Amino acid sequence: MFDYLTMLQIGALVSILTDPYLIGITIASVIIGVSAGMIPGLNASVTVAILLPVAFGMDPIPAMIFFFGIYAGAQYGGSVAAILINTPGTTAAAATTFDGYPMSKSGESGRALGIAALASGLGGLFSVIVLITVGPPFAEFALNFGPAEIAAISIFGLSLVSAVSGDNLAKGLVGTALGIFIATIGRDPVSGYSRFTLDTLLLTDGINFISALIGLFAVSEVLLNVETIRDSVEGFGQRVDSTFPSWADIRESGRVIVSGMFIGSFIGTLPGSGSTLGSFIHYGVAQRIAHRGKEFGTGVIEGVAASESANNAATCGAMIPLLTLGIPGSGTTAVMLGALNILNISPGPQLFTEQSELVWMWFGGFILANIFFVIVAFLLLPVFVRVLETPRAILFSVIAILTIVGTFALENTLRQAWLMFAMGILGYVLKKFDFPVGPIVLAIVLAPIIELGIRRALSISGGSVVPVLTKPVVAILLILSVVTFFSPYFRQIADGLSRIAVR
Repeated sequence: MFDYLTMLQIGALVSILTDPYLIGITIASVIIGVSAGMIPGLNASVTVAILLPVAFGMDPIPAMIFFFGIYAGAQYGGSVAAILINTPGTTAAAATTFDGYPMSKSGESGRALGIAALASGLGGLFSVIVLITVGPPFAEFALNFGPAEIAAISIFGLSLVSAVSGDNLAKGLVGTALGIFIATIGRDPVSGYSRFTLDTLLLTDGINFISALIGLFAVSEVLLNVETIRDSVEGFGQRVDSTFPSWADIRESGRVIVSGMFIGSFIGTLPGSGSTLGSFIHYGVAQRIAHRGKEFGTGVIEGVAASESANNAATCGAMIPLLTLGIPGSGTTAVMLGALNILNISPGPQLFTEQSELVWMWFGGFILANIFFVIVAFLLLPVFVRVLETPRAILFSVIAILTIVGTFALENTLRQAWLMFAMGILGYVLKKFDFPVGPIVLAIVLAPIIELGIRRALSISGGSVVPVLTKPVVAILLILSVVTFFSPYFRQIADGLSRIAVR
């Protein structure tokens, strides 16, 4: 028998699905997201960061639906450039190039784009179901979390970021340390004393989270692309007619689509992992379970479906730690955390109990976003492809203008704009030396949470560390953090021991 709260939640869900205004917001955001995801360098994180000031003039419900629509749309949009020009529009679409581009070269671009849209939509819808079913119980469980537990979860998130920072763990750790340092600039949150401000008013209030994001993602990409911009406009020579997948393609890809739903959703829930990790992990798994797994990398439609189902399933999976614990599960959700702060909404367990109707209306918006981006992909993809022919000089000039306008709107001063440029130069230098930006961003988000959590926990325990470390959840998470941190070295150690044993 339904109680009042359940009926309220169902009513909120239905109202979203039938509201013309919110449906319009969803369609517009999906179109923006797909268009942005198609353009290399202009991914979901960058687009949401640029458009973050839009949240100032919106209510919480349409604002979050708007940003999630961009998120979901961009996840698929990244596959368009990956398939057509062998350049993933988003990092999550990197694995899509392995089979998508060979299919495109053989004249099967429409077929690849169609299965990518279908797999993305199914993966995204499944992740919403996971969010709806797992999110509230997870939030209820998290109500028992205190400052120490939250700090331990954040430390675990940082350890995950460090472990998946690309081929060079050392560079990932440097990025994490740099992000922590940036987060400490400004006033101490407890004492109010200034830290690392160089006695300048510019840094007294610290570096705004949004300014740092726009600088590290958008400005750095503009600077990188300035180096290679040409005056001429070159088309990619792709013509896309029909994108509807055949029943044979659906039947062939069904197994990897289903497995991608589960693996992508699970990976997405891990703070700091994101859809990129999910797509690569599942691509490797799919090679072992697919009918044509041994042919992956040569233009197999199952390879495209494997990557796209997993990276889109991670979208709502990444929303679970964000909404329940206030910890972003991906780079894009880290930006969306900034949107929640602008909207004066504090994510956490209380969100599901005190603002249940709001959360369920978001759920309805997330369902709409995943449905509409598939429809948009099938109907408007031939039009979207022409966006790739836009002269980069014009494209990145527009991006540069939007970044200045966006950061100026934060305080109606140029202070944050100057800090944004500084962060953009930093991001440019780091990318030139192949340092990952992701660990920096998540460290900027998680470091204040860790600091406040530790200091509050020590205050509660009277300054003693033992009561904090002996809490079961804290101890388990810290052990997992250590294991995760050293996991890249386990194989090296095992290989070394085996060589010693042979001798």
